[in-house]
Amino acid sequence: MSWHWAWLDHFVLFHTNNIADPRERLSRAIDVITSSGIDNPATLHINESALYRIVIVEASKVYLTKEVDDDNKDGYFLEYKRLCHHIAEMVLAINPDYPYPHALISTIMEAAHQQVFFAEHLPSLTEIKGTKRSPQETATFLKHLVFAAVDQKR
Repeated sequence: MSWHWAWLDHFVLFHTNNIADPRERLSRAIDVITSSGIDNPATLHINESALYRIVIVEASKVYLTKEVDDDNKDGYFLEYKRLCHHIAEMVLAINPDYPYPHALISTIMEAAHQQVFFAEHLPSLTEIKGTKRSPQETATFLKHLVFAAVDQKR
C-alpha cells in the first residue's frame, strides 16, 4: 500500500507542478487520484489496474486494525499521510481559512475508492455506474464535494 501511495503522490506532483492556478492544481490532483487504476503505457513494469483493484478492496483494512497506533509509530502510513498533506496544501492555496483541509482530502481519497467499490458491488449506494466512465464520474462527484466545501464562507 505504501508503494501505491508514493507512486500516486509522484503522479500528483508531476501533473500539478507547473500549474499556477490552485483550483486547476486541485482539480488535476483529483483526476489523478480517481484515474490511478488506469494502466499507463509509460509504466509497463507496473500493472496499475491490478494494483488499484487491490487498493480498492484492501486499503482500509491496512489501518482499521487494533495495531494501528503501533503501525503509525513505525511509519507505515507515511506515504499516505504525505499524499494527503500535499493535496491539503492545494486546498489551503485556494482558501487559507478553510478549517478542515486534511479531513477533506482524507475523506475524498477514501470516497474515491468506496465509490468504485459501490459501483461494482453495491450499486444502490451510488449514482456512479461500474463502467469505464466510473473514474470520470467519480472525479466529477469528488470535485463537486471539494469545491463546494472549500468555497464555503464561514
